[in-house]
Amino acid sequence: MGKNFWHEYFSIPNIMGYFRIVLVAVYMVLFYNIIIKKARIRYKTLCFKKIIKCSIMTKVKQERKMAVDLKCKDGWLEVICGCMFAGKTEELIRRINRIKYAKKDIVVFKPVIDNRYDEKQVVSHSNQRVDSIPIQNSQEVFAYLDKLPYAVAFDEAQFFDDGLVDVTDRLANSGVRVIVAGLDQDFRGEPFGIMPILMSKAEYVTKLQGICMVCGAPATRTQRIINGRPAAYNDPTILVSAKEKYESRCRHCHQVFNQTHDE
Repeated sequence: MGKNFWHEYFSIPNIMGYFRIVLVAVYMVLFYNIIIKKARIRYKTLCFKKIIKCSIMTKVKQERKMAVDLKCKDGWLEVICGCMFAGKTEELIRRINRIKYAKKDIVVFKPVIDNRYDEKQVVSHSNQRVDSIPIQNSQEVFAYLDKLPYAVAFDEAQFFDDGLVDVTDRLANSGVRVIVAGLDQDFRGEPFGIMPILMSKAEYVTKLQGICMVCGAPATRTQRIINGRPAAYNDPTILVSAKEKYESRCRHCHQVFNQTHDE
């Protein structure tokens, strides 16, 4: 019986059958592991993609919300400053023209005292021109504004009275884009009028440089020359005379006669 048992269960055909069963089981285990692994990887990938998608959608929503907030909060102050012959008025005119190209309303003001090239137009040294309203003081501004426009621009702001600071604040707080251009320093190289206050309150400040007419370096100062000599420190800050002329100068070539302190 023992011999028959071994012959019956452990014959070569049976052993081959057992081997096939074990082999199939091994294959099944391996296949199961591969399938499970792939399923886990796919699941993780899908989860990761979902997280990325959610984060992107959240960011898009935040950006849209920010854009809406910005749209609801129009109104800011831009200041364009620098020395003479730095291109301030050209930059102002460029921005004014862009606003006009966009078919938006803009009102341009300039001080009455600035009548070098034209009584009513804002004119750059390169003869670019835009129409403007000459005013004596800042309180006249609102008399010319029947309704609030998209933008209001001021050229030669250093010549305006202190009230322009309040006017620009009121306009910007009311949703108006305010653009101001002017000299940041007088002929002495010191802060000019209300320009430092406007620059400190502005959201955007563009400081332009000219070319020094002595050495060719970047110029940040305005040289006043009277009768061929540098103007004296005690001369009036605002001087309207046919005898004076101006040059753009760098720090080192800028001169002030009888200046009692080092710059």
